[in-house]
Formats: sequence, structure tokens, C-alpha cells
Amino acid sequence: MKSFVFNQYKDFRARGKLNLKRGGPSPGPGDSPGPGQRPRTADPSTTLMGIPFPPGANQRKYLLTICFKDVIISQQPSVREEGEMSALCSPDDLRLNIALYRKWQRGIRRVLLMTRIQSYGVESLPHQGPLILAANHLSWKDILFVGGMIERPVSFVATERLFDENLCRQMLREYFNPILRRSLPERAAERFYLYMARFLVARVRHSGAFPATLGLSELNLIEGIIKAVLQSKCVFIFPEGGTARPGRIKRFKLGLSHALYELETVHRCRVPVHPVGITGTRNVLHPGMRLGFRVSEPIYLRDYMLEGKWESLMAFAKALRARVAPLAGAALSSK
Repeated sequence: MKSFVFNQYKDFRARGKLNLKRGGPSPGPGDSPGPGQRPRTADPSTTLMGIPFPPGANQRKYLLTICFKDVIISQQPSVREEGEMSALCSPDDLRLNIALYRKWQRGIRRVLLMTRIQSYGVESLPHQGPLILAANHLSWKDILFVGGMIERPVSFVATERLFDENLCRQMLREYFNPILRRSLPERAAERFYLYMARFLVARVRHSGAFPATLGLSELNLIEGIIKAVLQSKCVFIFPEGGTARPGRIKRFKLGLSHALYELETVHRCRVPVHPVGITGTRNVLHPGMRLGFRVSEPIYLRDYMLEGKWESLMAFAKALRARVAPLAGAALSSK
């Protein structure tokens, strides 16, 4: 990352788009004053790539924003008008771009080489056939960690906010606003949220993930799990439905149990569910940090079938939660 930013810095300074001295952009070869001419003064309304900043401001603070905007525009496959709502993807619209997935996976593994990972059970996972992994959820970095640890492509159950630009921008604003409001002006931060939302949505749609609707309805989640399993994919889900504090595991939602019940009773498909425990991703990423990824033996819904459907779903959800907790070194929360 350091070398990337430094190369971007050299490129922008060579092209005259960045000047580390206060007072505006670097003068070009023909901008030197001639005999009898007054030297040019800096324009008080200097802007960097369309982002205004006050006269005398330290332009180093805007370097990352400038580099980020250039990278996003160069890699953006399709840019829509701002404010246009994008409909949530149905499972039929979600396709896996294996080349993009492998490129993303290689980048994550290069980062994981700098960390200390304690893992077991990963080698026992089947390389083909339907498979479901259920884990605790600590941070958004869990998805990156899982993608780097598992060799076969993984279809993640993601929040619906990653499939809509406006919802994604709102999510990014809630997460990054406490961090960026001290170092970036409001307009620059909004541009960051916009380009980051476009960048994420365009790639999540081709990552094989499918949305889980926020609220009471879990039809998208159930439909996505069933379709992925029938296509012999590896599905990764966080049954808590959100992040929890380290050392605690919230109650598991019943969306996964509903999908397994329908697969068992309607499609006659017996799917293994591996409990997974994740630790360490809540901390800030730094070299030498400790991470944990532990996979247990699979459990099956058939072993927890009772007389009623609701009782069967509750029994399986409680059993799965009890298996995940020791793997994550966490206690069961009453919430």
C-alpha cells in the first residue's frame, strides 16, 4: 500500500496535479514570468481534481483522496447517474466472476502473510459439492478473512445495503464519518462515499454473493441459500444477522434453519453445516496481529427434527449457536 500511494504521488506531481508547497498547482514550463511581468500569485480558489480546499491548506491530506478517485474511475466498469436507485438483485441476476474473485483472493492472501493465523479444520472442508459454513460475526473484515482462508469460491450472504448505491453510501457514511470528518471537508467525504459505494456495488454483484433483506422478511435469504445449495456452491453465512462484541454471540436468526428445512423436506437434499469460529478481526489490521479461524465437524438439520416445524428450527439454531461459541471463544448472549 505504501509503494502504491508513493507511486501515485510521484505520478500526480510529475503531471502537475499536486504541489506539496502551499499556494496552488506547480507551474508549467511556460508559466515563468517574462521580463517586466509581475510573478503570478496563487489562485485563492485552488481545487484538486474538483475538490476545493481553503488557501494555505496542507495538500498532503488530500493525496489519498486524489489517488482513490483516479483508481476508482479507471477501474469502474459502469457508472450511473448519482441518485439513481438500483434494484436489489434476485438470485438469478447474481453471477460469479471467477477472474475477479481470484484476483481479490490473491490480494487478501498477500495481506494475511503478515499476520499470525491459528486455524484448524480448514483442510477437511470438501472441495466440491453443496456446503454451508456458519460463523460468528465481529467486523466487516470477516468477509476478507474468510475469502483468503478458503480455497474454493464462497457465496456470501451479504446485507442488502451492498447491492444498492444509496444504501451503501449511507452505510459508509455511518462507518467512516467519525474518522473522516476531522481530516476531510464535507464535500470531499461525500465524494469518497459516492465513489466507494459505486466501486463496492459494481463488484459485489459479480462476487457470487446474494442479499439478505433487513427486516422481518427473509425470503431473499432463503431463496438465495436454496438456489446456491442446489448449484453445489459453498455458502457462508453469519446467522447473528449483524456484528457482535468480542467474546459474545447473539441469538441466531432462523433464516438458515428455514432454508435447510425446505431443502430437507421439499428437495430431499441433506446439506452439511460446518460451525466456524472467527477471532481477531475486530482489531485494526497490522503486521503480526493474531487471527483465528476454526472449523468444526458438520451438523445436519435431520438430527434435530422434532414434531413441529417451529420446534425443529429453534432446536437447530440453538445447537448451531452452541457449537460456534467455543470455537470463537465467546459466551452466549441473551440478546
